[in-house]
Amino acid sequence: MEEPLVWITNAMNRSPGELVRVTSGKWTPIENRLLDMSYGMGRMFLVLQDESDATQGATVAMPIEDFPTGVMRGRFHPASGDLYACGMAVWASNKHQDGGLYRVRRTSTPANLPVAWTTGEGTIRITFSDPLDADTAAKPESYSVTTWNIRRTANYGSKHLNETGLEIRSASVSADKRNVALEIPSLAPTRCLKLVANLKSADGSEFKREIHATIHRLHPR
Repeated sequence: MEEPLVWITNAMNRSPGELVRVTSGKWTPIENRLLDMSYGMGRMFLVLQDESDATQGATVAMPIEDFPTGVMRGRFHPASGDLYACGMAVWASNKHQDGGLYRVRRTSTPANLPVAWTTGEGTIRITFSDPLDADTAAKPESYSVTTWNIRRTANYGSKHLNETGLEIRSASVSADKRNVALEIPSLAPTRCLKLVANLKSADGSEFKREIHATIHRLHPR
């Protein structure tokens, strides 16, 4: 079996409903990316292909409230550029409203969303949709990275095996304050990686983003 782009733990997402291509030019900078609609969680996730290797990648929840139902289908309106999504809850969903039809639109509010993900030997690079507070983003303690393995069985999901926290030696921020490079000497290929970032936007607003990723191989920087 071919390895997937990303192995997702049950706590992050389960029972995906559909992958939807972002076709609206209003949704920059994630136009042409994939959204993962979650029936199990009633959330919408952005899929990030690794810029160093398109066969691996990451996923991050979109910065919107959960839907009151599972979400199963989504389509972009060709004129307005808004996303219309629908879903229901019958069994095995965290959300319990019977059904719903939703509109999701892009606003001028900063999304503070990771929009690009790159791994390499000893490093992870993240690009954000909006400028960050550079002082907070340059502190290694603003981030945590945990890896673990999983076992393929007949069960639904797997326990986290050999869960390990990785040292982040340094964090550097680009001049445009949208790119962060983390130096992680012990970074290695892993089925499951969780990166949590507690940051501030350029206007000082605090936000938290959690990225789940898979690294099949690490390429030279």
